[in-house]
Amino acid sequence: MFYNNELTYITTVVKNKKNYDWFEKIDNVYDQVKKDNLKIILNNFKTDFTSQGIVFLKGTYEGGHDEGGWNGFEWLDEDEQVIKDVSFKSKSWLSCEKVYKCEDDFKIDLFKKIKHYDIYEMSEDNIYNILTMTGAITKYHSFAFEGNVSGSTLLDVHSGKYETKGEESYEQYEDYTEKGNIYE
Repeated sequence: MFYNNELTYITTVVKNKKNYDWFEKIDNVYDQVKKDNLKIILNNFKTDFTSQGIVFLKGTYEGGHDEGGWNGFEWLDEDEQVIKDVSFKSKSWLSCEKVYKCEDDFKIDLFKKIKHYDIYEMSEDNIYNILTMTGAITKYHSFAFEGNVSGSTLLDVHSGKYETKGEESYEQYEDYTEKGNIYE
């Protein structure tokens, strides 16, 4: 249950059955909230990053044929050398935003609400969520395509800039017909 003062109105998106551009508008709202949350998380861990010499978070990914996602990460220094034995202090009362929608046949109203984390830890799941919040591999969605991708994303934890490099291959289908006769 929500109280009126807990939700903040973001926008209304009108549905159009002739074209589906409105899906992109909704995705843009979700993406912006994710990026805002990422800024909050990185700023809360800035002291831990600085004290350990961490400049980059590098995540590796691969996928295709309905499977895929992040499969590894490393913390790197300014020379992109791996830093081992990294530890983070848990953060108390970290506040991020979450998007909610109210939908009918004609429109979607989007709202946001502050979500408070009593304790936010830099766990493996949260690190992969941080990488996801960049939007670096969003274009692959659920990796539901005929092909394979692999690569890595390098996120500067201080500036928020990231770079993704990788390889993509897509299967190509061609018609093929062959006739023969075993009696000739």
